[in-house]
Amino acid sequence: MADETPAMKLVFAVVDDEDAGPIIEELARREVTVTRLASTGGFLRRGNTTLFTVVEPQAVDSVLDALKLHSRERERVHGGKRLPVHNLAFVIPVDALIKR
Repeated sequence: MADETPAMKLVFAVVDDEDAGPIIEELARREVTVTRLASTGGFLRRGNTTLFTVVEPQAVDSVLDALKLHSRERERVHGGKRLPVHNLAFVIPVDALIKR
């Protein structure tokens, strides 16, 4: 049975590989644990890193600030066109959290 963990939030981010290290280091300084997965974008077929963490609602702003602080704007060339590349973050309510 899942432990009742009201009001927890999942912060799920897809970031450029170049930004991942500094973001993870910043989150560690803020005492936020994070899971890192290597991923590949379907459109530009570039290396990305998917990060996720579950935090109390009051910690969401700190996590998003760390992402913003270390996210650089950049462009990639695809099909002869220069396209903007963005890091993305989603904040999702967590209904239950199981820790064992």
